[in-house]
Amino acid sequence: MRRRVAILGVLATLAAVTLVADRPGAAEKRFDGVTLRVGTWGGSWRDARHELIGKKLEALGARVEYVVGHPRDNFAKLLAARARGELPIDVIEISPEIRLTLEKQGLFEPLEYGALPNARDLDPVYRMPNAVATQVIQIGLAYNARKFEELGLRKPTALADLFDPKLAGRVAVPDINTIEAPYILVGLALLGGGNEQNLAPGFKKLAELKPAYFYRASPDLSTKFTLGEIWAAPWHAGWVLRMRRTGFPMAHADLKMGDRRVVLAEELMGIMKGTRARGAAEYWINQALDPVTQFEFAKKVGVIPTSRPALLRAGDDPELKDLVTWRPEEQKNAFRMNWDVIEPKMPSIVDQWNRTVGR
Repeated sequence: MRRRVAILGVLATLAAVTLVADRPGAAEKRFDGVTLRVGTWGGSWRDARHELIGKKLEALGARVEYVVGHPRDNFAKLLAARARGELPIDVIEISPEIRLTLEKQGLFEPLEYGALPNARDLDPVYRMPNAVATQVIQIGLAYNARKFEELGLRKPTALADLFDPKLAGRVAVPDINTIEAPYILVGLALLGGGNEQNLAPGFKKLAELKPAYFYRASPDLSTKFTLGEIWAAPWHAGWVLRMRRTGFPMAHADLKMGDRRVVLAEELMGIMKGTRARGAAEYWINQALDPVTQFEFAKKVGVIPTSRPALLRAGDDPELKDLVTWRPEEQKNAFRMNWDVIEPKMPSIVDQWNRTVGR
């Protein structure tokens, strides 16, 4: 509690002092001849990363290549390449689950925080020995507000609302390979009387829901919404923001799970063991932590900054302030997964998920 109160007390001062981007200067280290391979998501996410960080690194002489895929997919690429004595990724963007998996496989280089000065603006919980949280996504319920109004449906607040007969055949659920899926499974388990240790009720509820579609890529779900095939889905708030900008009547509802009013999921970056581009990888991560870069990235893709000055600035932004949970006192009441419990179970979870949805 004291730490959170202290955070509130210093936010304004930090914003005034540190909300200045690292500016390339004449003495800034160059990366001529260096190729940095970045494992990250594709589409508008990759484009925003390149616009805000990749171009800066290229201006310093580096070549930036993107290895696009879900964290689980990029983990599989790393394992396959290791068997051949190769390394396809230097710096990777990952979920909390895959961070633990990579750690167990010994695939990380330890982070040297002296080379990441922008990490000073983060809550210590976001700084780990081998990875650092660069943003947080808010998983909520995305829904077609116009269609809900036509159907006389109220704003959804919980997964139970997706079982309304009026939504039958119009609900999508994330594929098990996405970041959102384990959170939704735990939420369904809570709905059925289970918890993180007892997921059986969650699989039962998943079968009862009978989703019309399991989305693996957010652009595909966006298309399904636009075509009118899907009316509601658990999704992260960033895609609600992006669809609103197209004029689509997309709305976001905070997702209650148990006694928690919102669901937050950290996303992290780490450096791969054996990289020959460590300096460029550190530059990439430090830029991702820069408060100005974090705010601009949040604006582009609808995430929550982990940098305290950027977080405060998000609270003043007309688009972000009512869409994402940016107040520290609200964040502390969010549902956050106990990945120490869930990650070891993921192989069996994936198997049972596939058997459940394949019936």
